[in-house]
Amino acid sequence: MPPPQPSESGEAVLDTSIWVAVLEDEPAASHLPRIQQQRRAVTNPIVLAELAALQHLGRVENDNAVTDVEQHVRYEPLTREDALEGAQTYARLRSEGHDKVSLADTLIYATARRIQAPLLTLDHDLQDEPGVQTIPQD
Repeated sequence: MPPPQPSESGEAVLDTSIWVAVLEDEPAASHLPRIQQQRRAVTNPIVLAELAALQHLGRVENDNAVTDVEQHVRYEPLTREDALEGAQTYARLRSEGHDKVSLADTLIYATARRIQAPLLTLDHDLQDEPGVQTIPQD
């Protein structure tokens, strides 16, 4: 797994889909350096929980997925503010007909908004939200 490069030029929250692509060496991971640029990678407990679950389900083959990610990021806790904003975003998007958006994704997005960092993702569920950068999956 090539680690994201830290830098003083800002931060970016990488969601679970990005980490799966990196850990599994999927083609989409090749776009990360160009899009992430020199921003330091950030994660929150939701990403770690999703990675652990995917690992237990056999969808991530790396037995050290969570530890590997933790070694290359700044950890940002999930706050009460994140929980409430994530729930509000989730409810709004679901009521607008976005049936595939998950509460986990909106909680990760809320953390990104709070720390004023872009959210990098492969998922299209949040693509129209401010600050979300969707990486091509090819």
